Amino acid sequence: MLQLVNVTPFSTERAILYNERGEHVWVVVIKATYAFYPDGSLDLANAQEPVSTAPEYFGEAGASTLRRDAEIVFAHPGTAVIINASAYAPDGQPVPHIDAGAAVGPVKKTVRVFGDRHWARGLTRLRVSEPEPFATLPIRYEFAFGGACDGDDSVYEPNPIGLGYCTSSTHAVNRKLPRVEDPSSLIRSWKDRPEPAGLAAIPAAWPSRKRLAGTADEHWIRTRAPLVPRDFDPLFFNAGAPGMTTRTPLSGGEPVVLVNLASQARIEFNLPRVFFNILTYVGNQRIRQAEQLDRVIIEPDRRQVVLVWRSVLNCGRDARAVEMTHIDTKVNAQNGRRFGI
Repeated sequence: MLQLVNVTPFSTERAILYNERGEHVWVVVIKATYAFYPDGSLDLANAQEPVSTAPEYFGEAGASTLRRDAEIVFAHPGTAVIINASAYAPDGQPVPHIDAGAAVGPVKKTVRVFGDRHWARGLTRLRVSEPEPFATLPIRYEFAFGGACDGDDSVYEPNPIGLGYCTSSTHAVNRKLPRVEDPSSLIRSWKDRPEPAGLAAIPAAWPSRKRLAGTADEHWIRTRAPLVPRDFDPLFFNAGAPGMTTRTPLSGGEPVVLVNLASQARIEFNLPRVFFNILTYVGNQRIRQAEQLDRVIIEPDRRQVVLVWRSVLNCGRDARAVEMTHIDTKVNAQNGRRFGI
């Protein structure tokens, strides 16, 4: 019957998937959308965002920053913290550059955001022009190091949609530099090849994730498909940028600090901590399922924080025995809250 009964205010979705061993797994995903305010308070958002079943981009697929990755997966090591934000100069006064970043529990990351710059001719070598003052800029991979070189057909594979990649000093002259960088690894020469800096999710097709997908060759097609390759690494499903993932999943309740990611220079709040009661009925059995917090998505420009939990039940060779899953929330014994706020 495979029914899903959701008595929470959150969005839910379910699916039957194969795991790496070819077993059926019953996957239930819960997605909660909250509004947060400058004083650190939170409330349930009026519109609860639906579970994402496929990647969603800010613009053209593959040519813009990934906004949401598919959220129904059979495994997800750790929690991905994804920040879709813009950098803001304090008090709205234009500045040449600014550091902006976030801390979510143990996850801490800062990027340096510049005004427009380009490679200019110097006496003996190319130099970086002074950055033009700016007031705000989206922290997206279109502004991080990468992209295609104007002088040939080469593309910087770690970030094919970026800015600043060039293959010779001749091609570099007057070429714009990236505007989002890692402050600990700033570009000094046109020859530098830094990892793209950012706070947003990494697409599955980029090398840092693609290499985790395993070997999908002719042998795999003949002998194993549609199961994942034998050398598949479940970390593939974690779309968090470098420095934006945890080894142990977050629980909720962690402190959040946003710096220069909104017109208000500093915003602090705590993630909601929600306790679920997930009961699945299989034949004459009633099974209590545990959940894991897979993703924390913060969008300061929308004043929203989105939490994505996943619960998995291994059904062996036949998930059709699952009749129904019932999802409710428990009251937090410490503060009497039901939905984490």
